[in-house]
Amino acid sequence: MSSLQSSWSLNAVLCYALALRGALYALHVLINVAWLRYK
Repeated sequence: MSSLQSSWSLNAVLCYALALRGALYALHVLINVAWLRYK
């Protein structure tokens, strides 16, 4: 595996992790808003 391939793979993993973290954060915020609204 070339270093370029390795670098691309690492970038893909980092992007996936950031997207997952962002989605979880957004979900957390939505749940908090719903909880406060319907409490």
